[in-house]
Amino acid sequence: MALWQQADLVTVPLLDGGLGLLQIVDRAGPDAALAALTLRRPAPGAAVAPLAASDITSFQRIATGAIVDGTWTIAGFEQIPRLAALPDLDVARLRDWPGLPLRDPAVVEAFLNACHGLYPWDGFPDAAFFDTFLLPGRTRPDAAVLGR
Repeated sequence: MALWQQADLVTVPLLDGGLGLLQIVDRAGPDAALAALTLRRPAPGAAVAPLAASDITSFQRIATGAIVDGTWTIAGFEQIPRLAALPDLDVARLRDWPGLPLRDPAVVEAFLNACHGLYPWDGFPDAAFFDTFLLPGRTRPDAAVLGR
């Protein structure tokens, strides 16, 4: 059982065998965390560099079961980027972490895969579902593909 904490960098397996990356920003309940999701793809086993605010594409309140059971791996521990560096971010809304919807690890994995073109961006019943994950001012990643 892996213990996780604020500022952990966590790798998420992707459908092509690669890895996605997120960082724990804060606790958001007993089995939940606020996570900064990125488009970065670290090499397996390589040291992961600290995130910059510009690396963050989404903030999500996530269930932490995939970290606890080892499906997602803690790859390091680094300073959290300054949220004030994200000018379009509604920091007041983000401070209400527990009020954000709790995302299942499978949904987070699907989002990260969709960001890299490995899963259709419009693959959920609501074709714009992943658009709602993006930070204000962020556009759909270039690699994203529409499957409908």
